[in-house]
Amino acid sequence: MEPLSVPTSIPEILWRFVVAAGAGAVLGIPAQVKGRPGGIRTHALVSLGASVFCTTAVSVAGSTSGDLLRVIQGIASAVGFIGGAAVLRGDRVVQGINTAASIWISAAVGIAVTFIGSPVVGILAALVATVVNWAFMELDLRMEDGMRRGADRRGEPGAPR
Repeated sequence: MEPLSVPTSIPEILWRFVVAAGAGAVLGIPAQVKGRPGGIRTHALVSLGASVFCTTAVSVAGSTSGDLLRVIQGIASAVGFIGGAAVLRGDRVVQGINTAASIWISAAVGIAVTFIGSPVVGILAALVATVVNWAFMELDLRMEDGMRRGADRRGEPGAPR
């Protein structure tokens, strides 16, 4: 993998922004399908935002500065607040941890698309995360269904959800 690759021309910067937003949108599909907060638009905007922050940092601090690492740390921390909004609910039920993790990954994808030599790395990361999300969502649903059927056979009232 190439070291830091800084986009220098407007078309290249625009291309990376579009790729970051597109990859982020792919990450948001499972949340959107399940009707969760933080769907396609949120993921696309978080990924695009991370890319914009990174591009701005490079133009201000240069491509060899340790300041870029602090920008990445700041993005990773700040996105936690957005993820926290997806997790915290007023009804004292913790839900949305997967969506929060997915939003966090979308920021990482935006950073990868901006800083790594080829935006393909960010696209691949988004695709892997989306496949993991779908596969384990399906496994989770099957396990819940199996638990419900097992509880029904034992005559227990109210299957777990």
